[in-house]
Amino acid sequence: MTLPQGSQLEEAADPSTPPMRLHELARNGGAREKRAVAANPNASNELLVWLARWHWEAVLKNPVLPLLLMEDPNFPAKLPVIALREILKLEEPPREFLVPLQRHPNEEIREAARLHRTSRSTRYNGNAAAEETPSFGLQLRGGAALAEVVTLGLAPTWLLLSALESSEIGLRMRAAKCVQEQGEGGPLHGRLQLLMDAGADAQLRFLGKGRRDMEPESLSQLAEGGPFARRLAARHARTPAESLMKLAGVHGEFMVRCCAAKNPSTPVPTLMSLAGNHDWRIRQAVAKNRQSPHSLLEQLATDPAKEVRAAVAANPSANASTLSRLAVDVEPEVRVTVARHPSTEESILHLLKKDADDEVRRTLAKRRSVPVDILRELMRDGDSYVRMLAVRNRAMPGDVDVRMHRHFQQTPIGGTPIGGGATPLDAPTTAQEQDWKRLMDLFQRREITLADLHEAALHPDPLLRARVASYDLADADLLARLGEDASEAVRSTVAANVKAPLATRLALAEDSHPQVRGSVVAAPEVPEGVVAQLSRDADENVRWRVAYSRHTPSSVLLRMATEESSTRVLETLCGCFDNRPVPNEVLLRVMERLPAAVKKLVYRDVLTVPVLEALIPRLDPHDRKSLLYHQSYARQNGREVRAIPPHLLLRLCDLPVDQKWFAREIRLQVVAYWAVTPRVLESVARAELDQTRVSKQRRAAASGVLTAVARHPLAPSHLLAELLWHSCHDVRLAALENPNTPVEARRSRMGPVLQSAGAGSAVSLRLCALSHPDTTQDMLRKAAFHGRWMERFAVAHNPSTSRQVLAYLREDANTAVASAAREQFTLRFPES
Repeated sequence: MTLPQGSQLEEAADPSTPPMRLHELARNGGAREKRAVAANPNASNELLVWLARWHWEAVLKNPVLPLLLMEDPNFPAKLPVIALREILKLEEPPREFLVPLQRHPNEEIREAARLHRTSRSTRYNGNAAAEETPSFGLQLRGGAALAEVVTLGLAPTWLLLSALESSEIGLRMRAAKCVQEQGEGGPLHGRLQLLMDAGADAQLRFLGKGRRDMEPESLSQLAEGGPFARRLAARHARTPAESLMKLAGVHGEFMVRCCAAKNPSTPVPTLMSLAGNHDWRIRQAVAKNRQSPHSLLEQLATDPAKEVRAAVAANPSANASTLSRLAVDVEPEVRVTVARHPSTEESILHLLKKDADDEVRRTLAKRRSVPVDILRELMRDGDSYVRMLAVRNRAMPGDVDVRMHRHFQQTPIGGTPIGGGATPLDAPTTAQEQDWKRLMDLFQRREITLADLHEAALHPDPLLRARVASYDLADADLLARLGEDASEAVRSTVAANVKAPLATRLALAEDSHPQVRGSVVAAPEVPEGVVAQLSRDADENVRWRVAYSRHTPSSVLLRMATEESSTRVLETLCGCFDNRPVPNEVLLRVMERLPAAVKKLVYRDVLTVPVLEALIPRLDPHDRKSLLYHQSYARQNGREVRAIPPHLLLRLCDLPVDQKWFAREIRLQVVAYWAVTPRVLESVARAELDQTRVSKQRRAAASGVLTAVARHPLAPSHLLAELLWHSCHDVRLAALENPNTPVEARRSRMGPVLQSAGAGSAVSLRLCALSHPDTTQDMLRKAAFHGRWMERFAVAHNPSTSRQVLAYLREDANTAVASAAREQFTLRFPES
């Protein structure tokens, strides 16, 4: 049965009404009943928090509020943000509210509580003229729209400071550019220099090492700034301990807390608190700190996250007991880090040499300081890479390389482990092996003589004889003798040596081994008839060597392009991998006979116009992108590249109807091409604009190409002026930042941007609009009486704010708002 309205109101105000009944009345009653329930001392805490959204005045008048605050001092932080904004407008809010609200997760509420006139922790001194620019440490959110406002210079100085210290890198870079354009006399030049001294670069993109002579007071000032400034302060070694404790607090940003956890100046109690954090990345940062006490490292050595345990194992302060515990960790990554630690004891190294994981033993074999007996055992390891690393270790005796050479000659690749009895590694070196080592040392030092070459030519090792055949001091007689060697590797080396007698090389062209015959064409001055004979060789590898050689005559190449049947040889004729000069007729003939060769031709550095005109229609979208990418890549690496003409660049963008979806990717590559012209840029942009007019669904996809065009330094001015009015924020922003954009076009954009910022939902955009002199008085008056404290601060700074509004804001409960209003009032109305 539903009670009359008057009875429900009386029941809602009755202190003896049960809490469940009050909850029902608050859910189903009207505004009067809700207000009565909010003032009822029998209402539950959860119900008061819910009702505070609409009736916060009644909640403040509730008689049990002092008892609630004594029972739960954090009760004010549970209230809705919309209610806290109104409470902090009061001249005398409950004193018990300000302290917990100064630790509120919401930065707006946190700053409003600190700046309240009754707060004891006000950082704003109440004198705006005495400070360079007030910094409230706000995190601005507005995306590309806010970046557009900053680029146009519509952001006030005090808001530009928050953009300068924002966590968004794009916004920081644009704010830094605006500050640098103001010059050294600008109001924010000192703040930018302070950020750079603390470790930021000139564009505020990266974090580096800050100046070691920075004053702790300056770092404390940065610790009270925006997210980027707090991160810089958390990284610097001279930041005071009090600031680091505050930065590592519960409500700090994740990256700021990680930086504070790595800082060697962070107090030990703070590190102990961070070591219990739920996020393993913060615990890992504590484990990396060199100043972490041994007891804390012992605790983190049992952490469930393997990354944390690996960080403990890599800490230079880890003691032997901690390392011995981590040496038997279940994760190989942790044991690898122990094997790499410079303070690991020898007993632990003996334990790790028998580890089941190959990477642990490899790390141990690469270690700089390791006992020789461990290295000798690792030389018999079942993993060949471990054995090689052990032999190459600097701690190994000098005669091991000879025995290792014998070992590799006698042990097959992937063979079983060596062990037991006399092994090639343990056997003493012979006189022949000593000669091999001596001759190889002479080769490496390039101190070998002709007599030594003749001695090496008689050595049983074919690799050593092949090295003699390729050495520049070898004479014709020696090469002629080596041309009759039993090893095909030696004869191949002689055949490729330009100093070998022509008769020897011609004789090797008739050799029975195809490797030797193919090596003949590697050297110049081979008769054309011999090359033509080898181009018809029965072995495909020989013909491939003829096609690959730079010394093959054009007539032979053209005949091979007409008669060759091997796909591998035809692809090699295109010269895609070594970019040797190939006649156009050869390339065109190969394209006609082998359609698959077009995929190889896109990787040539130099392509002539006739070849490109025949090649482009045969390319699919992927190959067209590869062609443009390879051309740009080759030019960046200093290779000779011939620019693709503009009409062929536009032809690359023309695709069949069934492949139109790939046209946008091709256009992106064309815009990024190093030899693109303004006419090509405009044609690409017009094609994208035409497609977006036909189909609105493609507008977002086209913004990437238009953004790239708007950023290009060769983009035409009239096109940039048109792109300033595009619907996409990124396109407009890129056009604004382009120096070719006309000044008149920029100015014409300011009015609409300001109007859109005032009507938007983002607080940072409204702040920019409320700070501009062209803002209407109705908008200023509404923000002054009903806006947030930041909006009231913007109104107080606006030089167009009326006298009535400034007089009202002079009595604001927020010290920053009141101080700014008093300063503006005194400046504009000195007679009052």
